[in-house]
Amino acid sequence: MTSIECTVSVCRRGDAELAKQWPVINAKIPAMFDAADWDGRPHKRAFLIR
Repeated sequence: MTSIECTVSVCRRGDAELAKQWPVINAKIPAMFDAADWDGRPHKRAFLIR
C-alpha cells in the first residue's frame, strides 16, 4: 500500500467513525455566518472537535 492509499484509508475510517454521530441531512439550510472564511482554508481537520 502506498502512502497516499494509506492516507485515504485513514481518512475513510475517520469519516466512517464520525458519520455514526452525524444526523441524516434531508433539508438545505443557509450557510453559517463564517462559511466564506472557511472556504478554501487548508488543514481544516486540525480544527475538528471530537
